[in-house]
Amino acid sequence: MSSICDDSIQQIIRKSLLESMAQVERIPCQKFDSNKAHENMRQYEQYQRMYEHSIKSPGTFWKQIATDFYWTTPLPLTYHKILEYNFDHKTGPIKVDFFKGMKTNITYNLLDRVINCGFGERIAYYWLGNDLNEMKKITYSELKNQVCHLANYLKQTAKIGLGDRVAIYLPVTIELIISMLACARIGAIHTVVVSVPIHWPNV
Repeated sequence: MSSICDDSIQQIIRKSLLESMAQVERIPCQKFDSNKAHENMRQYEQYQRMYEHSIKSPGTFWKQIATDFYWTTPLPLTYHKILEYNFDHKTGPIKVDFFKGMKTNITYNLLDRVINCGFGERIAYYWLGNDLNEMKKITYSELKNQVCHLANYLKQTAKIGLGDRVAIYLPVTIELIISMLACARIGAIHTVVVSVPIHWPNV
């Protein structure tokens, strides 16, 4: 995908959408590819091994996953601190503790970590409007800048901070993503109410 120019990607997206809307005939079955089937089976077997590991040893599994993320607090040395739970009321209070005491910022993992790996100029989102000629795109670096800009406004001007509740009333656009990430950046709890344009019938 990275070798395809942006204009080609737009054309591919528009073409696929138009074809999906215009297609009325049943899609014929593709010829069976044994090599592709073997590759899919290998991937499924890998998934199955990971799934079984997560069930049998959830603490060690999630600690291994967590090492790929940024944390503001160091990960515990033992996997027992990753996941602690009790579902038997006879042995004690019912509880589930998952990464208790650990702190991170999800937007840092989504944006800063990607940029620090050298992928800041890659496209983070493509947005296609109801009009197929209306399309937007935004890179990881651009997205981070806009997220931080809005996050600073929310903190300094709107006085919104950790634990505050924010309702976002926007259509499904890139600005909605920016608003959600800005709230997460400063620790505000957000809920989304998607605005849908109403087309009144002619009277």
